[in-house]
Amino acid sequence: MRQFAEAAIVHAREVHGSAITLHHQALDTVDRILAAERQAGASERGSLALCYGSWLGEVAVTELEGRWVGLHEPHPPR
Repeated sequence: MRQFAEAAIVHAREVHGSAITLHHQALDTVDRILAAERQAGASERGSLALCYGSWLGEVAVTELEGRWVGLHEPHPPR
């Protein structure tokens, strides 16, 4: 998931000229980026959802001592 989160960081920088990190302070910036992508009718919505969703998950891992679970299972744990 980390590589997808890193792809979001690259996308933010290269496409939107915004520097984001794996910290909650970037949430407003990410919100603006996703709003701009939605307005533009981004054709890569699935990829963007995966990357920015992973970014948000990595923020939780980084700041809240979270962890990814169920990554090797066909379905999420119950």
